[in-house]
Amino acid sequence: MEKQIRTTLILRNDTSANWAVSTLVLKKGEVGFDTDLHIFKVGDGTKTWSQITTSFVDFAAGIIGALGWAAYLLMVRALGSSAFVAILIATALVCILSRFAAVSHKCPSTVFVLCGIFPLVPGAGVFWFTYYLISSQFHLSAMTGFTAMKAALAIALGIVFAMELPQRMFSGGRKRH
Repeated sequence: MEKQIRTTLILRNDTSANWAVSTLVLKKGEVGFDTDLHIFKVGDGTKTWSQITTSFVDFAAGIIGALGWAAYLLMVRALGSSAFVAILIATALVCILSRFAAVSHKCPSTVFVLCGIFPLVPGAGVFWFTYYLISSQFHLSAMTGFTAMKAALAIALGIVFAMELPQRMFSGGRKRH
């Protein structure tokens, strides 16, 4: 027998004025919410609310994803490129922008790459491949499956190309310590 437990999760929250004068140190991983500005901050166990910097990682990841999708649409619709070429170039663009963002935000490029590549993933193609396969429409299944595989290959090649570029291109020639 399944047992259900109803719970309510409430994050530490307060107004901007109260956060500004607070001496509370948010524990490592503890989330605080400003009810006036509607922003979240994550504690590190050493800083008060006003000492924690607001991160714009999610905004940068969204912009990178939008630029990747826009590049894909531009190449397919305006320039008449094949989907394979458009996905390959859009993926390389997403990865290159992600590497620049990773340096400026001091976090792994994967944070940006995943958000940027998600719109390019051939999810519908895989769905239709499976649907046609199960419904015994093998010719359509083979066509959609091949198209989905080409898109996945384009994503993989775009990632390999962009991730093989030297790190000094993205960090301004500075060496890591």
